[in-house]
Amino acid sequence: MTLPIRAALAVAVLAAGLVGQTILNVPSSAYPTIQSAISASANGDVVQVAAGTYLERIDFQGKRIGVIGAGRATTILDGSGSPGIVVKMINNEGLGTRLVGFTITGGTGQIGVAFALGSWGTVGGGLCIARGPQSQPSGPSLTLDPVLVRDCRFIGNTAMAGAGVCVTGSEAAVEFEDCEFVSNVCYSGDPFGPEERGGGLLANAKSVVLRRCLFEGNQAEMGGGIWSNLNTLFRMEDCTVQDNEAWSPTTTPIDGSAGALVRAELIDIRRCRFRRNVSSNLYGGLNVVRLTTAFPTGTATVADCEFVDNTARRYSGLAFAANGVVAYCTVTGNVDTAAEVGSAPAMVQSGFGGLPTTVVENTIVRGNVGGELAFFAGLGLLPQVAHCNIGGGLVGGTAIVDVDPMFVDPASGDYRLAFGSPMVDAAVDSPNTLAIATDLSGRNRRLFGGPDIGAHESDDVAYDPSSAGTLLDPATGLPHPVLTVNWSDGGADRRVDVPLQTPWSVNFLSPSFLAASPGFAIFGAIGEPTAATVTTLPFGLGTMSFLPCPLLPTAPELFTLASTVGGLPCGSALPAAPAPIWTTPAIPGLGGEADIAFQALVLDGAGNVSVSNLVIARFR
Repeated sequence: MTLPIRAALAVAVLAAGLVGQTILNVPSSAYPTIQSAISASANGDVVQVAAGTYLERIDFQGKRIGVIGAGRATTILDGSGSPGIVVKMINNEGLGTRLVGFTITGGTGQIGVAFALGSWGTVGGGLCIARGPQSQPSGPSLTLDPVLVRDCRFIGNTAMAGAGVCVTGSEAAVEFEDCEFVSNVCYSGDPFGPEERGGGLLANAKSVVLRRCLFEGNQAEMGGGIWSNLNTLFRMEDCTVQDNEAWSPTTTPIDGSAGALVRAELIDIRRCRFRRNVSSNLYGGLNVVRLTTAFPTGTATVADCEFVDNTARRYSGLAFAANGVVAYCTVTGNVDTAAEVGSAPAMVQSGFGGLPTTVVENTIVRGNVGGELAFFAGLGLLPQVAHCNIGGGLVGGTAIVDVDPMFVDPASGDYRLAFGSPMVDAAVDSPNTLAIATDLSGRNRRLFGGPDIGAHESDDVAYDPSSAGTLLDPATGLPHPVLTVNWSDGGADRRVDVPLQTPWSVNFLSPSFLAASPGFAIFGAIGEPTAATVTTLPFGLGTMSFLPCPLLPTAPELFTLASTVGGLPCGSALPAAPAPIWTTPAIPGLGGEADIAFQALVLDGAGNVSVSNLVIARFR
């Protein structure tokens, strides 16, 4: 049976189960506690929990039901009244099982959970999902039966392994969406006992999928944020892993993995941030290792990710030991604390099982401490590194550059590309990267031209052709600037700096190639426009870098500064008249930092409408 048919059947079975769905409300006279409602439920039912704090621990009892809170901000499940796991799903729960809208805290885990390695001790402080015999992945089948956990916060839980959440067993599958794993701590009291693993999440399962999740401030000896091992599939999208810690009682180099350790057959990590994680041993941000047992042709992909300001003894930013692709990533500001042979904040190794080599493309690795990129050959197969910006260059790479990428504000953690960055439009598509369509923030990978090197696609409106306007000089065929601030069009980046408290003006200069002074309407927008605000005007008028006032008159950040044309649905702030040169009276200076963008529609004597150049006043 093919995977699509299996999926269709699973949906049909679930839908059939929902026909007779019963909703059990908590608290109520019939169900004063969440557990009493679960015990009375049947497959397909929903336990609906009102806002409040519930001092209990619950067990799904193998039932494929939904337990739905009023939202994690208002529905608290606190297990601190007695030791153990706060939420158990350890009896074959799968598709149809949902945990939604809770903060889960006060868990201490449990010894002896089926399918959990005995050396782990207590597991699953906040939530434990266990299913199937603990072993290597059972085979190359990806038929999934996942539990869904959505809008939950796991905070302040402890255990020896999986303090926040433990997912274990070769048939366990779970999807986390919009969840937070915060300040969970793996602790045994014995610094020389079994390694404490997975402060936020421990996963040793068939499938783990994370979407839009946060791992912050978790601690463990190994895998401060995430420790994921022996999975068949591990997928992570649009997540943030920051300020997690891995400690070690020994100075012998071992796997610390402060942010995340991921060992799996099929790995797909996209649009994720790994920031400020600290390991006293190896691996600060992300450590990826692809297994080669059940899926000999499996691959690993890390794309559109940012690894910044992480710290470890070595491999502080990204370690990638897998056959697969690292593409469109930014690795900067990471610190290797030990000057050891082979150490570097970024490490790539290839050649696993004699399979095709690892590829690193369109990635920035520079500005790190303790080296930049180390790469190792497995079975004589060196990684292929191409079209990257690497500090110090790289012998053996293709089209490697070593230049300042011009980040917007690295001191404040802003690693987007500033205007004029040599990374803009410098990436090169290959068969490995053509499927990567968006950047770290979900922007189109080919804004205003080709894709950019690094995790961020620049959406600086200065790169947008519409910023130049459509009023063309017939002698050159190029856009002609007619709009200025303090008599400057801002040059290539279209920005004019205005000191605070200094009077300023907006000016319109009629071009000499027009027979008569044109009419105009100057529109303003508070803030700098981005690619998302570029709009196509109706009636074939062209594009503008932001939506002008006539199309959205109620938006408070948009306004009409001046207009010589009538019929606008929102009035202008200043009167105007067609003239070769028109300027506002002196406008009082601003007392605080701000950006204001201006662009105009231009109406010539023949009734032709053009769009002017964009100019941005930056008050600093």
